[in-house]
Amino acid sequence: MKHEIYKRNFLDRVIFRIDFVNSFNVDEFIENNLAKLKKIYPLYSPIPIKHNNIKIKLDKDKGSTVEQESLQQTKQQFFNKENTARMEITSKSLIISYKKYNSFRELRSDIKAVLEIIKSNVNLIVGRTGLRYVNIFQNNDLEPIDWTKYIKETLISKEKWDDYNVLQSMSVVNLKNDDALIKVQYGLFNGDMPNDRVKDCFILDIDACSFEVSELEKIESQVEKWNQYIRSIFEVAITEEMKQVLNNEQQRL
Repeated sequence: MKHEIYKRNFLDRVIFRIDFVNSFNVDEFIENNLAKLKKIYPLYSPIPIKHNNIKIKLDKDKGSTVEQESLQQTKQQFFNKENTARMEITSKSLIISYKKYNSFRELRSDIKAVLEIIKSNVNLIVGRTGLRYVNIFQNNDLEPIDWTKYIKETLISKEKWDDYNVLQSMSVVNLKNDDALIKVQYGLFNGDMPNDRVKDCFILDIDACSFEVSELEKIESQVEKWNQYIRSIFEVAITEEMKQVLNNEQQRL
């Protein structure tokens, strides 16, 4: 199903993630493929991380002994030139996230390019695939917003708390179809909790994932489907007036 391509969005984050069943030497992988990866995300920013492992050994004669082992690892992360997209690779996962999202075509292109480099170097099996879109609808001013104009009434809380200020009102719906689990979180969000709400802010957070074990070759088609599922839920959630805002026919909420 094709969906309308809007001129603007209220996306705060778009996150693609895969978790691997097996692991690999990520530092060696980066060293061997740094030039190729920097063609996709040119800003390379590794961060050394120190982990302390504590081992407790039990001996019936000597009692218990505690050993501490320090492990030095590197958080391998890359950014685009605008610092609006980030990629992190670990021995167990790949994460690509956008703070400024332009199109699924761009995300799909980045995913494909990175997966091609991984596939040509290591044989990995995927245990979880996920795609998440976090929409945050708000204005820059402090005026209250009538959300029923923009969000379908089925998603708007009708509960009244006469003697209280509503600080936040969030709901969660977990959905399932043949090949995906989808978690939808939505409602009035308060980033200043536990203080009073300063701005009217509505979140629509849609997270699609699968725990099906699969090869890297199948990930692109899975992500295509996840994107369609998320877009379908988004379209069901918004009103015609919200579509006008997204198409710049109406400048503000």
